[in-house]
Amino acid sequence: MLATGIYGFVSTKMRSIRVPLAVGFIILTGGLIGLATVQPGQSTATIAFAGLWGIGFGAPLCLIIAGVQLSTPHSLIATATALTSSTRAIAATMFTSIYVATVNGRMERFIPSYVAKAAIGAGLPPTSVPAFVGALASQNMTALPNIPGVTPAIVGAGVAGLKQAAADGVRVVFMIAAPFGALGALCCFFLGSLKDQMNYRVDAPVEELHAKHHHDSGDRLA
Repeated sequence: MLATGIYGFVSTKMRSIRVPLAVGFIILTGGLIGLATVQPGQSTATIAFAGLWGIGFGAPLCLIIAGVQLSTPHSLIATATALTSSTRAIAATMFTSIYVATVNGRMERFIPSYVAKAAIGAGLPPTSVPAFVGALASQNMTALPNIPGVTPAIVGAGVAGLKQAAADGVRVVFMIAAPFGALGALCCFFLGSLKDQMNYRVDAPVEELHAKHHHDSGDRLA
């Protein structure tokens, strides 16, 4: 929210969409790359990279619409704006489905593998692995003590493996998104100059203006 105002102010002062938009995409990409490297326990880094991504996202959020409206003939401004907003909504829906399917698929593979490896490494008997993985994955902590061979150390190792599986499963979202951010920054340099359009000239007044007629001093005194 704060970044959009800053990008709008800078773009107005520079009379350019291209440079602020490219900077925003670069910052956005840096935040996504950082999020893709986060490990369990790195909460401060997660917040910092998420904030960096948000700062970068402010640029395309406001400047793409501004660029479309400035470069479109007046008769097509409403159509172009609607098309841009609709495309953004459709892309968000499509990529959300892609992200959910990808993350779920990775979680189904990673959680049993990571938890089993960590538990066996901590001394859990192989025969107890299926029950242990099922109880931990479903967060049924009351069932863990009843599983043969389970100790507090094994539970701790299993929880650590579960966190690592979640981190490795979710990071694919940012790995998919980062190349699109980099591509967006590259495409900005192919945008045309809008310096001539970014002025204070009013092409079509909102209201019909009439010149004021001033009477001479005698008329006013009368």
